[in-house]
Amino acid sequence: MFVSTGAINERRAQEGRETAIPPRAPFPYSAPHAAEALVAANRGEGVIRSSLNATLQRDLEALARRRVVGLERDTQIAMLAVELDSRAVRARIGGAGRERAGGYIDMTRAIRSPGSALKPFLYAIAFDEGIAAPETLVRDAPRRFGGYLPENFDRRFHGDVSLEDALRHSLNLPAVATLERIGAGRFQASLTRAGANVRLPHRAVSEPGLALALGGVGMTLEDLVQLYATLGDEGRARPLVTDDVGEFALTRRFVRAETAERVLEILATSPHPAGRIPAQVAQGAPQVAFKTGTSYGFRDAWALGVSNGYAIGVWVGRPDGAPRPGATGRSEALPILFDAFDLLGVPAEPAPRQRENENLAPALTRFENGEREALSILFPPANAEVLVLEYGADARGLSLSARGGRAPLTWYAEGARVEGEPTSGRAIWRPAAPGFYDVTVVDADGARAQVRVRIRDRG
Repeated sequence: MFVSTGAINERRAQEGRETAIPPRAPFPYSAPHAAEALVAANRGEGVIRSSLNATLQRDLEALARRRVVGLERDTQIAMLAVELDSRAVRARIGGAGRERAGGYIDMTRAIRSPGSALKPFLYAIAFDEGIAAPETLVRDAPRRFGGYLPENFDRRFHGDVSLEDALRHSLNLPAVATLERIGAGRFQASLTRAGANVRLPHRAVSEPGLALALGGVGMTLEDLVQLYATLGDEGRARPLVTDDVGEFALTRRFVRAETAERVLEILATSPHPAGRIPAQVAQGAPQVAFKTGTSYGFRDAWALGVSNGYAIGVWVGRPDGAPRPGATGRSEALPILFDAFDLLGVPAEPAPRQRENENLAPALTRFENGEREALSILFPPANAEVLVLEYGADARGLSLSARGGRAPLTWYAEGARVEGEPTSGRAIWRPAAPGFYDVTVVDADGARAQVRVRIRDRG
């Protein structure tokens, strides 16, 4: 027979039944992706100390949750904040919440297309090696690079522009022309030396192509922030630090301090997003040197910047890589980037740095030689067959483009004038019916170029 001795008497038991149970305090939940990566790297042994700043981590997590509310249900936001002096990762937000699609994926380490986010490093190398200067002029007009015919994001061209303006406004043709001068393989090697892991498309045999200037490779947010930290640290490249131990790491010189500073000055004077007052006229606001990027098909929206001793990167997109039509780095990621820098507080006044005598090699004043290039038609090519599904005034039409000659340019199809943009050399031609056509372009000096093409439909 079992007899209970009773751990407490009946009076104490009754008091316990009548006393309300205090609510359980919420268990701290922050930096899940960073924590999982650290545990995996250390095999879960002992106490692991991260480099994260708890306050900044929580602030940026809250920012991501606020910003993602207005986006589509399957969209995520990732952010990475790195302190320039130590290269310590002070905040890592792999996603805006695990209750959303893809929330368990650390998007700071996901391989995506960087879009135009690599352009500052392309120009930095050109400036540093005397291949070009910020004031070097380049022709922003339709041009074929072998079989590659790039266009600007807005499909407009601007004639002669300086390279610094080409960077401020993220023009594609000048960037590709600059990469052609440097060499795609050489550019990739420079990025790799700076610590970025550049993944080539599977179809690439050995060397990257000129599409590298426009983001035709795979990179991570971590790679990109490491590169921007290099610009922010006077051109010195070092790996990122994720714990508070900070092992010795070899520092490599990516570009000279003067070059890095010049590129940051250009980025800091880029057009600001709507509703944002430029730092030059806003008291106490951080002056952010920033660059945006939008990958092909609107799959990735990027914004990266340097200010107040930090490099911060923002990615917005769908973890499954689905397109988000119309979502650009400027519209989606850039406002979040500025909010993130605002959270750092008012920046300390930087001490003026004495510029040394640079003794730079003389750079080209123009990429092109002094002789005007002969007028030629880029599209359509001679003797081409072009499939057209719609005809008449309401059709989408074909984009005619030429290079060389002297503006304005005038287009004709079978002797009938085609309305276009005289300064850019482009026109939209809407054939009336299938058949053979002579397409002609005439420049201001009367020089002409002509091709014969066949327009056909599905039949």
